[in-house]
Amino acid sequence: MNHPFRFSAMILATASFGALAGARASAQTLDEKETEQTDGTMLPPVGAGTSGEFGDEEEIVVTGARERGAVVGDTKPEQQFRAADIRALGVSTISDLLTELGPQLQSASGKPPVTLLEGRRIASFREIASLPAEAIARVDILPEEVGLRYGYSADQKVMNIVLRQRFRAFTGEAGTRLPTAGGAATLEAEGGFLAIRNGQRVNISAEWTQTSGLLESDRGLTRPESAARSLVPQRDQLTINGSYYRPLSERTHATLSAEIGTTGSESDVGLALPGVTIPGGTPYAGGPEDSIVYPTAPGIGALGRSSSTQNGEIGLTINAQRSSGQWTLTANYARQESRGITARPFDLTAYAQAVAAGDPTADPSLPLAGNWLVGRPADDTRSTRDTANVDLLYNRSLLRLPAGDVAATVRVSGSTLRIDNSLDRDLVLTRRNLARDAASGALTLEIPLTPASSPIGRLSANASGGVEHLSDAGTLRELGLGLNWTPRRGIAFSASYRDEKTAPTPAQLGDPVTFTQFVPVFDYVRGETALVTTISGGNAGLDAPRARNFRLGVVVTALDDPNLRLSLDYSRRRTDAGITGFPGITAETAAAFPDRFMRDGAGRLTQVDLRPINIREEKRDSIRWGINFSKRLRTPQSQIDAMRAAFQRRGAQGGQGGAARQPGQDAPAPAGESERPPADGASGQGMRADRGPGGAGAGGGPRAGGGGRFGGGAGGPGGGGRLSFALYHEIQLTNTTQLATGLPVLDLLDGAALGSGAGPSRHTVEAQAGFSRGGYGLRLTGEWKSATHIDGVVGVPSSQLRFGDLATVNVRLFANLTQMPGLVTKVPLLRGVRVQIGVDNLFNNRQRVTDGNGDTPFAYQPAFVDPLGRTIRLNIRKLIF
Repeated sequence: MNHPFRFSAMILATASFGALAGARASAQTLDEKETEQTDGTMLPPVGAGTSGEFGDEEEIVVTGARERGAVVGDTKPEQQFRAADIRALGVSTISDLLTELGPQLQSASGKPPVTLLEGRRIASFREIASLPAEAIARVDILPEEVGLRYGYSADQKVMNIVLRQRFRAFTGEAGTRLPTAGGAATLEAEGGFLAIRNGQRVNISAEWTQTSGLLESDRGLTRPESAARSLVPQRDQLTINGSYYRPLSERTHATLSAEIGTTGSESDVGLALPGVTIPGGTPYAGGPEDSIVYPTAPGIGALGRSSSTQNGEIGLTINAQRSSGQWTLTANYARQESRGITARPFDLTAYAQAVAAGDPTADPSLPLAGNWLVGRPADDTRSTRDTANVDLLYNRSLLRLPAGDVAATVRVSGSTLRIDNSLDRDLVLTRRNLARDAASGALTLEIPLTPASSPIGRLSANASGGVEHLSDAGTLRELGLGLNWTPRRGIAFSASYRDEKTAPTPAQLGDPVTFTQFVPVFDYVRGETALVTTISGGNAGLDAPRARNFRLGVVVTALDDPNLRLSLDYSRRRTDAGITGFPGITAETAAAFPDRFMRDGAGRLTQVDLRPINIREEKRDSIRWGINFSKRLRTPQSQIDAMRAAFQRRGAQGGQGGAARQPGQDAPAPAGESERPPADGASGQGMRADRGPGGAGAGGGPRAGGGGRFGGGAGGPGGGGRLSFALYHEIQLTNTTQLATGLPVLDLLDGAALGSGAGPSRHTVEAQAGFSRGGYGLRLTGEWKSATHIDGVVGVPSSQLRFGDLATVNVRLFANLTQMPGLVTKVPLLRGVRVQIGVDNLFNNRQRVTDGNGDTPFAYQPAFVDPLGRTIRLNIRKLIF
């Protein structure tokens, strides 16, 4: 690491650790405050160690009242997860939760969801990614149009996370992932602290991951380079982050977050002594045909590649609620420094000439003499990236119509980017700097057309427009229109249209150029696998693509309890000048981009430039439908009694050191919160206070109302079990591409090739199933993709490929030992422990690829398609309250 690089990393580390230290000090103050009441008596420390230790400590849901942390507006969630629902998933963090709910969060566009925290924007997902799942009180999944109110486009689902009002816990987790075929083992360790109390939140976490390397020869590949090429690099990663949230005034809140991380990897990229061709008929040839020999020399083995990345990020979010509206300010700064060193093979040109001439000192059957070794310096790439952005969002009601309020959202933002890349190759230093400054503004209007009480139900429209000016890409604009109709409770239709131009990403424009030797690629022109040098990196000549999207969707909640929800989406997308990685090596791509290929005198492919390109036109049409079912399972009364007795014993012993409550006595309400309503569910205002079934609480509340929930809430210890099932099926109706003007349109669903791998499957099915009860849980996930084919070149069977269909199944079993009172009573150390075992790709399936002759090309051997195969996961986690 050079001195400027080390200095920058040190500055980032100092600043971030300073912020985290301040947050930890605040946490200590927060802990002191949380154990005192105004009368001077002491409360037990708060966390899952209260009633939520064995149950959910769910909030009282008052029918007709706005839920705490709800999003702006009155849109109802498509799905809602309570604490017991989340526990039934067996996830550890919010990041894990997003992964587990993946199919249910996917929109018709395929983009990941927008994530909000308690109805507010966050500086970045980093702010909440490591928060423990036990701290979540509720998760709302909302339709795409809700994103407009937060300055996002209407093509992403919205996930709103609401945390508990009181929580404190240390978390520790250790795990491993072990492929059953061996190699590439991964070790993981995580730890953190979270405290939520008196409107403040402090979080500090760290995560370390290490993965061992895997060579081609470890998976049975036998080509000469296999012992010197990595399928999986050796990798180490360490990340530390923290956040601090507190009120600045009664209606203004701020969050400061920071993260630092470092990543390093080592891999082998080929033989240091490349193959040498022995011309046929020469003294060392075995006959009239050319042959290839791989020389050896003592102490010389594989070419190595090493890379390291250090990154730091700090963010600030301020949210304020005023009578005139709500505004959010987010600011973020990030710096990343990376370096990669790739060794290059020896230059054996003189040796090859001597072999061809029959030179006795160049006998290929003998170790290579040192005088033939001509070394070449390694490629050295460096990259520094600095980004900063500020974003201001303002929501308010403009006027009131008979159908409701007209709402407006204004967003103004600015950003700056600086990238400094360099490549040192053959002692020639090439630098490339990229700078981008951007300013943008957007306006969204939501107009209610008819109220819910009208004969046709609720009808509303929205319109959005925005302009963005980029210093390196000019002025871009976007326009969006939408219509939402709810004819009756449980049925919602939505339609949207969006026309936008987007700039190429900084990575697509400015990533450093990297050369990699001996990469196997399939050449569809010749129908063979070739070992080539690939060029990757950015392309400064990319144009801004224009996309036009239309979506029509419907969501039907057929049942409330059990919950049954059906969804159907139609999506149509047209893109001009779209950006993609370089497509497959076909006759069409060779005609469109002839300067991207190099071949030798015999026509064999030797080099491919894989940097991104613009495609003239792309057309996509698809339908995606899904079904979600969930049912609450009542906890056996014997388990409820055992949990209550165990908890009361702990309370009688003083709990965590605070004053003990009498058996059956509820914990005092947090400061600023009202006490719980009477046990019969009646509130002081005569409204119904709902708690879901699944085990009686202290008096047993009535059933929860409302629909569209994933299992709803749950009262009382244990919160009951959960049975769930989800199925999603996407059908691609159209998927065509025209690479350049004058070239034919390629139908990617009917034999055309655009990439080096399989084309898009016409059918994709994703399924999830889960069962949890009494602390035990089972999760199953699966995916199936239909077969595809590539026509290749007529008359060349080896270029005609069939990619078989592929079905994969993952399974997880977990046990929350805290929900087993008998075990925890005998072994108190197991309190807060969860044990998990899982298997990814349970049946060890890999996609089978065959050519027109029935053979599998080398580039599509199973080890290349999926190096890991079946993988076993083991994990143990403990919360200390």
